[in-house]
Amino acid sequence: NKRGLDEAFRLVENVKQQNKSLTKVNDFALIIQEANSVQDVLWVVAKKAVAELGFNDCVIYLFDEKREYLIQKASHGLKNPKGNEIFNPIKIKLGEGIVGAVASSGIGKITSDTARNSEYIVDDESRLSEITVPIMHDNVVIGIIDSEHPDKNFFSKKDLELLTTIAAITATKIIQTQFNEQITRNKENLEITVNERTKELKSAFLDLEKKNKEIEIQNNKLGKLSLFPKHNPNPVIELDFDFNVIYFNEAAKKTFELLTLKNEYNLYANKIKILLRLTIKGKSTGKFKIKEGFVFKEKNYDLNIYIDNENKFIRLYLNDITENIQLQNSLEEKRDSILDSLNYSLRIQQSILPDLNQLHDSFDDYFLVYKPKDIVSGDFYWTEKIDDRVLFSLNDCTGHGVPGALMSIIGHDALNSIFSSFKRASNVEYLCVGDILNELNSYYFNLRKKSMTDFRDTMDVMVVCFDRKEMSLLYSGSKQRLYIIRDNDLQIYNTDSYTLGFSEDATFTSGKIDLVKGDLIYLFTDGYVDQFGGERGKKFKYSRFRELLLSVSKFELAKQKEVIEQTMNNWMNAENYQHEQIDDISIIGFKV
Repeated sequence: NKRGLDEAFRLVENVKQQNKSLTKVNDFALIIQEANSVQDVLWVVAKKAVAELGFNDCVIYLFDEKREYLIQKASHGLKNPKGNEIFNPIKIKLGEGIVGAVASSGIGKITSDTARNSEYIVDDESRLSEITVPIMHDNVVIGIIDSEHPDKNFFSKKDLELLTTIAAITATKIIQTQFNEQITRNKENLEITVNERTKELKSAFLDLEKKNKEIEIQNNKLGKLSLFPKHNPNPVIELDFDFNVIYFNEAAKKTFELLTLKNEYNLYANKIKILLRLTIKGKSTGKFKIKEGFVFKEKNYDLNIYIDNENKFIRLYLNDITENIQLQNSLEEKRDSILDSLNYSLRIQQSILPDLNQLHDSFDDYFLVYKPKDIVSGDFYWTEKIDDRVLFSLNDCTGHGVPGALMSIIGHDALNSIFSSFKRASNVEYLCVGDILNELNSYYFNLRKKSMTDFRDTMDVMVVCFDRKEMSLLYSGSKQRLYIIRDNDLQIYNTDSYTLGFSEDATFTSGKIDLVKGDLIYLFTDGYVDQFGGERGKKFKYSRFRELLLSVSKFELAKQKEVIEQTMNNWMNAENYQHEQIDDISIIGFKV
């Protein structure tokens, strides 16, 4: 009936709009990877993300250092007359106007009629609709994406959801970019500090060298270098074996107030005595470095001790390393923040990976080796069931870590979208795995076509369809291969050498393999065979991998997984040298 048709058309239109929105988010996630500075990130959001949504106006704000004002940093529309410039940029105090209110609450907002909202602040010109979303990291607002439109009721809840997703991706990229910029600045500052310190020490040692003769003459009877401490730019303190202060240089006097009291020790005295007594106990004459260092009034010192058992004195050499410790702590905090973000990204990526327990209904047994190089992976697997058949895909995206993980989400969404299209068209019954590759090729080709830069990201794919009734396996892929072991004989099945998305005319083929009970099927990415290790630090290679699979094929699959993982561990730790993992590693084995 008409109502049913209208409802069907409405559902189809919703699906189209969702796919369109997903494509826009995917395009934005790809483009934003190429931004190398915070400003680049913000202009990409304004011009490549918000502009693509069809909004004719957008302004992006970031907080100033004191978090008192939100300052306009990038824009799209009348505020952006040319290049990466903002016309007459303004700043808004936290809590003021719609932008300031959203920054205070951290909750996105749609204003359908600004004429009825007293908080509305006119910027370049007055408009009637406004959508405002916070850019947040770790539940803290770091900026705002704001768009206006001359018509009332222009923005929808879907616009708010889509803009919120873009803001979340933007926040992660801003924090990652700020961390990289800070690392670069810290490295440069550290190099400058080290060079300056080296020059100072070199000059000091030259001066000390000139005084060596004078020092030796004056200290023949005492057997200690009294002038060396005197001219040392760092604190030097001498104690007798009862831990009374017998000498301190000018640098020590300025640093430690207790020395001006000589033998009248302050609260630190007893603790220092105990530590020094334990430190020198049983030690011969000589110089010793104390790894734990020395802490005094929230300052850190590296500590060396010279013990003279003949003349019964101790000399303490201290060097203020507080700045280095603070820099190290700051880097560790930033590293921990990045690791927290990566672990959260891992949970997101794990949520898209299917539950492989469903494979027990189709295969007698299976195993999976899945070892990301970093916390998140550019490898991913995907599966769907169609009656008595099971579709399975193992995929290797360009890169690893965060870039590879972003590509894996794009690839996963593409496979879901393609499979859904086949289901809606009622073609699942006649599904050809080669058609899946052709659709994937078109998907990536269109992504490259839309990219404003030389976009070369793609993925290598292997898709198989196992039919338990017919005992057959259909396969198709891009730059991948699969192995089948039967009666201790390994057969290799290659796929097409086209690169996904680089040729619109590429046509992917599919093959069919008749199986018998007991056959072993292995799918894998190239991370295992390309790994360096062994006695000469060379790649593992395909030939050695095939020999390994043949040697373990007689075992149960759980044991096969154990041996495969242990073999790689031994390979990477040969000759007392641990080789770093260079790529994501994925291997899956099925028994029919």
